[in-house]
Amino acid sequence: MTIAKYNNKGDIIYVCDKESKKITAIETINYSLIKTYEGHNGVIWSIDISSDDSILISCSGDMNIIVWDIETCNILNQLNTKNIPKCVSLQKNTKKNLLVIYNEAISKRLKSNISIYDLDNMIQKLDNNGLIKEIEWTKEYKPSIITWMPEEKEVYSKLIIGCENGNLIVKDINSDEEVNYNLHNDSIKSIVFDKLRSKILTSSLDKTAKQINLGTFEVLKTYESNVPINYAIYNNNDRKIILGGGIEAMMIAKTSDNDLNIKFYRTNDSKLINHMSSHFGPVRCLDKSPNDKNFISASQDGMLKIYMMNDIDEENKINKINNNETDKINNNETDKIKSNEINKSDDSNDNIEINKCINNIKNLYLSDELNRLEYLNIKTAKPKVEEINKHNLIVGMPGYKNANKILNEKKESNIYIPVIKSTTIKINNLPKDIRVKDLLDIYEFYGRIDERGVNIKNYTENTIAFIRYISHESANKAIIATNGLKFQYCILDVELANN
Repeated sequence: MTIAKYNNKGDIIYVCDKESKKITAIETINYSLIKTYEGHNGVIWSIDISSDDSILISCSGDMNIIVWDIETCNILNQLNTKNIPKCVSLQKNTKKNLLVIYNEAISKRLKSNISIYDLDNMIQKLDNNGLIKEIEWTKEYKPSIITWMPEEKEVYSKLIIGCENGNLIVKDINSDEEVNYNLHNDSIKSIVFDKLRSKILTSSLDKTAKQINLGTFEVLKTYESNVPINYAIYNNNDRKIILGGGIEAMMIAKTSDNDLNIKFYRTNDSKLINHMSSHFGPVRCLDKSPNDKNFISASQDGMLKIYMMNDIDEENKINKINNNETDKINNNETDKIKSNEINKSDDSNDNIEINKCINNIKNLYLSDELNRLEYLNIKTAKPKVEEINKHNLIVGMPGYKNANKILNEKKESNIYIPVIKSTTIKINNLPKDIRVKDLLDIYEFYGRIDERGVNIKNYTENTIAFIRYISHESANKAIIATNGLKFQYCILDVELANN
């Protein structure tokens, strides 16, 4: 899974994964699959939904940006870019209706950029498909997440950009002025607003999440984990912080301590109050429903899980307070708790003693996930290979050139010859300035690549790369998907190689 996101009404969940190249819509009343949006040929990295839930924008590794009609699943516009569009963000509750997309350069010859579009013109294919401005990204470090900064009178002209080096940049799209804040020590993976849109919550691979004041960009609270954090969200009343993450599969061999639990912290004092075992792989994405207390998690294990958070009955809260603390609460205060009047400010003198007691218990509990949705419609691609006498002797494998001789010897000696299944692919006709990271961006979503399994060789007339997967099936998928693919100015020639 790459991303899972509720729409603004909270009645539909949109899910993207690396395997199917589809966007799946899940209806939240009975959790059934209702629609699929098909049109991308690569991994879908980012999506966003318009404020009226009528338009869906998606960015993919196939270098395409697609504007979808949510109701009909029709493609309203499709833009092909020279770079890989990695993240998209739409303005919310504003008349301008602008969207921003970060496009990551795939080679040193191209430049990364931030593109600003007018959504209305983009849909109608007017004025250069709605393109308003392109801002060239010249810094050495790259953006990892980008969103619009809420401002007074709904004048959205500034961007909040989280970067791979842990910096947070506030950039004005009109004047190109920017302010740089060094908040994390590693890549920022998510930026989420609180209900009042006065604070943001960031998550990072440096194993911390931070609550930040949007006025001063001062770090208010820090929430620490023992593994990289891929996503952090608030709960329904902003009193809890939910964190999800884990160590990536390619790095797990370097450590045996991989904590995949979803963790819950109190917002006001950063205390870990609960954790829950959920996925078998790192959590990629979290999102909460805007209209109730559900939230979802999407993981590298290919699972989307849906949870329900329910308030504990107030009488049960009182029963769980230990005897010493219960004696401190008089009858009037107990009545206030039962009548749900404890939502006043923590600074209120009348409720100081109540909050002191309530903060010592868990205000929320988690039920089991309501449903687990597996991508059962994903079909494992079968390699299109040349066969000789119905034996699995594939081009590029040992023995292919002498196949007829081997088969004759097999008939004469009646000795079983095992089929050799290579897990390494060979990619010919690559650009000379190709990097390992560029290859990983394209090929890692076909399967797990072995540690140090990418090797590039530059020759005078050709640049060749070898990629070694963990499984033979992943290598076959990569061949089918990318053989003949146009990559910049080159047509890739991909085949199975000897391990």
